[in-house]
Amino acid sequence: MTTPDSRRLRPGFIDELGHLPPDCLVDDDTVRAILGDQGARALHRERQWQTAAGVIAAADLLRQHPDARPDTVVRYAQEATTGTRRMARRAQTKQERRQAVAAAKEALGDADPVGWDRVIAARPDVTGMVDRHRWCGRLPATIDRATAVAVVVDGPGRIGPIVPGPDERMDVKTVARLLGIPQAAVTALRVAAGRKATTHDLVDEWTVLANTDRVRFDATVAQARTDLPELRRQARQRRAEAAQAGQAQREQAQAEKDRIAAVRARLGLPADVRYPAEVGTSDVAIVLGLSEGQVRTAFQAGRLPAQQKTVRTDYGRQDRWYVDVDKLAAVVADQPDWLAKALARRGTAAAAAATRAAVQQQSREAERAALAAAAAAVRIRAPVRRTTPESVVAHLGPTNSGKTHDALALLAERRSGVYVAPLRMLVLEAYERLCAVLGPETVGYVTGEGSQNPHAAVVCCTPECAPRAPMDTLVIDEVHWLADPERGWAWTRLLAGADVTHLRLCGAPEAEPLLRQIFADRITVTRHARLAALRFADAVTIPTIPSRSLLVSFSRRSVLSLAREAAAGSGMRVSALYGAMPPAARRDVIARFIDGDLDVLSVTDVIGHGVNLPADHVIFAETEKFDGLQRRALHVWEVAQIAGRAGRYGMSDTGTVRWLRTAALTVSPRLVAAGTHAAAGLRPSDLTVANGTLRPVFADLGTDDPEHLVRHLTAWTHAATTELAAHPWLRVHPTGPVNARIGGLGQHRRAGLGAERTWQIANLPVDSPAAIDTFADAVAFGTRIHLPALGEVQTLRLEDAEATARWARECLVFTEAFGDIGGISHRQAADIEHAASARVTALLPRAVTENRYGRCASCGKECPPWFDNCDNCHHSYDGWV
Repeated sequence: MTTPDSRRLRPGFIDELGHLPPDCLVDDDTVRAILGDQGARALHRERQWQTAAGVIAAADLLRQHPDARPDTVVRYAQEATTGTRRMARRAQTKQERRQAVAAAKEALGDADPVGWDRVIAARPDVTGMVDRHRWCGRLPATIDRATAVAVVVDGPGRIGPIVPGPDERMDVKTVARLLGIPQAAVTALRVAAGRKATTHDLVDEWTVLANTDRVRFDATVAQARTDLPELRRQARQRRAEAAQAGQAQREQAQAEKDRIAAVRARLGLPADVRYPAEVGTSDVAIVLGLSEGQVRTAFQAGRLPAQQKTVRTDYGRQDRWYVDVDKLAAVVADQPDWLAKALARRGTAAAAAATRAAVQQQSREAERAALAAAAAAVRIRAPVRRTTPESVVAHLGPTNSGKTHDALALLAERRSGVYVAPLRMLVLEAYERLCAVLGPETVGYVTGEGSQNPHAAVVCCTPECAPRAPMDTLVIDEVHWLADPERGWAWTRLLAGADVTHLRLCGAPEAEPLLRQIFADRITVTRHARLAALRFADAVTIPTIPSRSLLVSFSRRSVLSLAREAAAGSGMRVSALYGAMPPAARRDVIARFIDGDLDVLSVTDVIGHGVNLPADHVIFAETEKFDGLQRRALHVWEVAQIAGRAGRYGMSDTGTVRWLRTAALTVSPRLVAAGTHAAAGLRPSDLTVANGTLRPVFADLGTDDPEHLVRHLTAWTHAATTELAAHPWLRVHPTGPVNARIGGLGQHRRAGLGAERTWQIANLPVDSPAAIDTFADAVAFGTRIHLPALGEVQTLRLEDAEATARWARECLVFTEAFGDIGGISHRQAADIEHAASARVTALLPRAVTENRYGRCASCGKECPPWFDNCDNCHHSYDGWV
């Protein structure tokens, strides 16, 4: 909304408008000249606010806010007009009161002793009366009461006659009857004196006297003045009697309160309550010596005279039982049979509860004593190396910066030592690289699933399998796994306790503060820059995915769905790589990608740790994943680990990181960009490497009884937490999962296993609780472990083949730790794992092209791959409730 050009207005126009009466209506032309066309249209719809005051208020609003809405303009005009009219009515009321004083003096004379300044006058016409029909109906009922009488003024000094309507003829007769009694005149004097009227007034405001009754009114006033002393005496007497009656009533109420308070005190109830005459369920239970459940049962059975009331609580309205305090006192005095029986049952229950409490107390005391004995038996041994390394060098930098290459070069040069990596794939990759340099007879590997030439001069292994003997060179790759909540203890043992001559550490720059805290000034940090350029690029769609790309998502279904879409939409050769695939099947897919037989890989974060692929592009299709507890957004360091796979040095010249436009998955371009910059070394990530962790070995627990393992592990945890509280970087590894596994084995299994084997079983790197139980039964009772025949594996579906390969790998872990127990050998498990991997490799191409993940099974539209139907079809299903 805009105001008109000020040059079109006459100077002082609005000031002249201010001289008009505030509630005077303003013509349309004037409003248009002041407010403009839009402002005039806004007020024209509400003409009653188009007053001088309203137009001035609207003009002031538009000067400050030219774009004000029309309804705002109308509201400002309305408030200004109503406020002006309210002040006018107040002024008119004051004028009417002055006229009424003059009229009352003329009507009643000057002999009245009251002050005429307090006279209350009526409105100047009969239309000002309030609720006249109500007034008419109440006149006959109030003749004998002191009724307010006032005067309607029809002008200065005159009493105006009333003009009754068709249905008000009886009103005049009633008024005439009232004028002939002394009480009417006395009441007129009371009203004239400004005294408060009673609740039985004839009307809400005023009673009208007709001019024709003027003479009779004067006579009545004279008679009233003669009888006034007697009337006043009678009024004082009535007031005194009313005061005495009120005092008696108050004394009676106080006596009742005192009586109830005495009854409550006799029953032992609190006196300061909101409703002293009523007793709630909990108080009744205390008085009778019963439980609240017994009291509620007595209420429902009608044994106690209670009533149910609905009360408002913090949790909404609730029904509660209440008993009158006198009735409760009568029950206590009478001691009925049902109360005696209930008290007997209560006593029996109380005795049983006391017995249980005593047993529980004894059990707690015994447990405390056992924990104290366990605490005395356990040992807290932090890893300590016997010899100081000659050199400690940390190679720190982003992905694809040559850290591991330099460390492996030293290991190959020294021709003696150990390489440690967190994943079996990294161990095998380093094993193959070292074999190519030193020969297979010099290099071996050891993992939880198997080993090859484990006593070679150079050994590649996972940290849990690292040898304890002194060594010449130790290379620890991905050293930032020190902060891993499940396996960080293994890195801590090597960093702080391994006896080595030369120690080489490779990892993310975020680990440097902790490494300097561990090694102090003995460490040399070599910072590496990324060797191949890495940049964040624009989004892509399925048809525009470039060759040599890694398409990243975080579930098996989403990986297969994207692989199918990419193969159909881009026409390129596509395969999949995800965590449920057996390692041999993964290696086959990676080899095909390296050889150029595949153009695009749809992958999970399985590629995030050290897997070298000749990929030019990493494309994020989603940035959320399920971490075992919840579905959450990726951390920046997780994105950086994956983004760094693009542009591997020696395989690609440069790398780009993009994101995929898709409706089915959630992707954050900002998060992808932040992870790309962290992978390129342009910014720090959010990875936190704050401390190492310590966990016990079996010898630290100080017990040979399998039933005491949980107690001793708990005692070790408490003692270690106290002892390591002041340690600068070492903390206690969480022992809850191991305790839960030990407890889950059951007493019969633990008895058959013994303490040490129970500890071994509980610490197997196996995720499935069913597998743990199967292995425990095999060791404790000699039960056989089932493995499918090789012929059965050849007929399995893809999911079943993956599950069979996983079960075979778990059996490999078991046989590596316990040997040929349970009727299977390590070789049998390896053959089944190899056959299942081959079956997965054979079925994978068909699974990529024929899976239906990410498409609605009903309508075929795109949907999240973890659902079978889209939202529309899901909610339109006939059986949906």
